[in-house]
Amino acid sequence: MVRILVSEATATQLAHYASTRLGIDCQFREGRDKILAKMATVGFNDSEIEVEDDTPPAPTETFVGTSSDAPAGPRKTKRIMIPQSNEPGGKEAVPVGVNGRVARIKRGIPVDVPVEYVEVLQNAQRVVFDKDENGAPINPTLVPTHPFSTLSA
Repeated sequence: MVRILVSEATATQLAHYASTRLGIDCQFREGRDKILAKMATVGFNDSEIEVEDDTPPAPTETFVGTSSDAPAGPRKTKRIMIPQSNEPGGKEAVPVGVNGRVARIKRGIPVDVPVEYVEVLQNAQRVVFDKDENGAPINPTLVPTHPFSTLSA
């Protein structure tokens, strides 16, 4: 728990404090002013409240090919390169998710990427169809969503 100024508290923090500490029936949707007014009716006039110590969610990782940009700690990595393409979004970083963590892998440069993200890229496939003489789709084929080259093992 940490103490914060009432003037800096969000409506959600105020509503939580009011309902759990002061026994007031209120919700964050009522807005700061209404919640503060309800708190005042029960004699609350402190300048601070206690709130949960909310640590921010883990940031999105971006691998740009230098060791200082890679996550700290001993992680097994592979050096790969995802080429740029002329398709829409073909020059933007590729988002890859593993267990709720998303990494954005830059295109067009060699990048050291943890092996678990490389495995996701290897398994990411889409279906492409050939067309017959009438333009109808035939012969479905699985192709990589984001083809890449492995530059080191």
